[in-house]
Amino acid sequence: MEPYMTLDDVLPPIDGSADARLEFVISQDRMAVSIKHCYPPVGNGRTPCPQLAVEQLGEAGIVADIFMEELEQACALLLTGDSAEHLIVAQGRPPIELKDAAIIFFGNPDFPVLPGMRIGRLSPAVAAVPGMAVDGQEILPQNNHVPATISLGDNITLDRNKRVLSSQVYGLIRFEEGRICVEPLIRISEDHFQVSSTFYRVDYSGSPLTPPMFSEELKRLGVVIKPELPALQSALARAAAVNATQDAIIAIGVAPTPGKDGWLELSVKVREAGPIEVEGRIDYCERGVFPFVEEDEIVAVLHPPTKGVPGMDVFGKPHPARDGRSARALMGKNVALLPDGIGLKAKIAGMLLFEKQTLAVTECLEVKRDVNFVTGNIRAEKGSVKIHGAVSKGFRVDAPGHVIVWDVVESALVEAGEDVHVRGGLIMPAGGMVKAGGQVVAQYATNARIEARGDVIIANEACNSKIRAGGRFIATKGSGIVQGSEIVCGAGACINELGSPFGTHTMVTVSAKDTVHTALLKEKSKLRRRVRRVDEIIGISDPKTILTRTPVSKRQAVAEIIKARIRDKARLEEIGEILAQEQEQRLKALEAAKVIVHGTVHSGVVIKFGGYVLNVLESIANATFSFDRCGRGISVSSR
Repeated sequence: MEPYMTLDDVLPPIDGSADARLEFVISQDRMAVSIKHCYPPVGNGRTPCPQLAVEQLGEAGIVADIFMEELEQACALLLTGDSAEHLIVAQGRPPIELKDAAIIFFGNPDFPVLPGMRIGRLSPAVAAVPGMAVDGQEILPQNNHVPATISLGDNITLDRNKRVLSSQVYGLIRFEEGRICVEPLIRISEDHFQVSSTFYRVDYSGSPLTPPMFSEELKRLGVVIKPELPALQSALARAAAVNATQDAIIAIGVAPTPGKDGWLELSVKVREAGPIEVEGRIDYCERGVFPFVEEDEIVAVLHPPTKGVPGMDVFGKPHPARDGRSARALMGKNVALLPDGIGLKAKIAGMLLFEKQTLAVTECLEVKRDVNFVTGNIRAEKGSVKIHGAVSKGFRVDAPGHVIVWDVVESALVEAGEDVHVRGGLIMPAGGMVKAGGQVVAQYATNARIEARGDVIIANEACNSKIRAGGRFIATKGSGIVQGSEIVCGAGACINELGSPFGTHTMVTVSAKDTVHTALLKEKSKLRRRVRRVDEIIGISDPKTILTRTPVSKRQAVAEIIKARIRDKARLEEIGEILAQEQEQRLKALEAAKVIVHGTVHSGVVIKFGGYVLNVLESIANATFSFDRCGRGISVSSR
């Protein structure tokens, strides 16, 4: 310490009396004052005492806090002549340094806390305060910024006296950006029908978690549904085994069960309402057939709805259930409700339709739009089909009766047991076919394939098509042009113009009905082989000669063989007559059939009758082609 003195401290006053003078020492940091020496009083001056020391401290400019107890001890020592320098009688205030708020955790925050569990102690923030030297000079702290604080978030409490933080729930501590909270690990779904949780190996303090802990926590949360103990135990065991968190559902409410709506049960299988699987793939075209029902047949039954069963959430709150709605079924054409109000019957025999919740029975199935992905393929068990549109690419229409299409058939398959009438045309660049048990009628055919047992009638043009008609092929009602096509007909053809000026290959074949008796031909071949083998064994002599040279022991057996050969030869003659008669019929049919062209037959056209071929090398007008049996060829006449 350094002494603090003035001239008056050593010179007595003029009147000859002076108080004792104290020599003070101030520490180098100017924060402490002690008494180093005492000069005795003069005359009637005062001896060292606390009051005198306080006065002289003030005179010396000391404004720091004075320690009166230490000051009394120092004066007593001075009176005895001892040193009091070791006693600090006045001391300044050091600056208070700032301190950020902090938490001293009592456990491992990577693991969950339980309700009421002590988390840690909160050390509050302390602001910086300047200090003061013994002479009153201000001493600034080292840092003077605002200290960081910690705010309390959800599910956490603070004991204000002990500054201890505690959790209110089972959860995980989150301490981020100066805010501490506990994130619950028990989750209740929005509809209150399910409670789930995340499970750990141990808790915050390192103790194992047990099922009773969670049962108590569920009660605290107001959950009245008993916990799913097997799931809870399994999750805890798994978390301990693999040392990883596990999620599990630990409580489930009873969901309300809505009543079953009334429904219409069809007594007859109808087309599927949507796509069905075919060999593991989805076929969006095929949906089954339109079934056929008899008059007065029960086609459907209306089932009543059922009542709903109420449920209860995990808090015990009841949840009502919706009752089922009555079935909605509209009775369309030719369907009637039975007196019991349940059954529906068909008023006529026909095809059963069920579309847009409407039941109907019709003799002729009418599709009021194009056949496409909306309708799927159209298949009728009985009756006819009328399409008020087109048949789109890749789809098909089947009916045992007639098929009528108001628009075009585009690369599709149309098959009818009777006639096919297409008011538009047949456009089939990507495949498809029209097959009819009767005739086929269309405005035009482009890249088409047609097979009909009856006539085929194309009004305007048949181009690049393959057409087979069991009857006649007719193209005369419009422009009637046939080019780049192959026409096969059984009763001839009548065409306005055949081929094209550019020599496009076009062929018309007249092929009379050829009944192929496969069984007869096989029998004929078998008989001929058998007769040939007998001839090789016994010879071709007359029976009497053969028997004469045959040993007596074998004559009976040889006689039976000869009789069998006679029967085989008779059957061969019979088969020959049958086949000859059919050949005669074919020849007559070929003679009766004509290929008539009212306009021009262009070069490049090929005409066939049976196995005979005529190549047209030059254009012919108004030609008639016919089969000449006598000349064994094809004759041409021009009008």
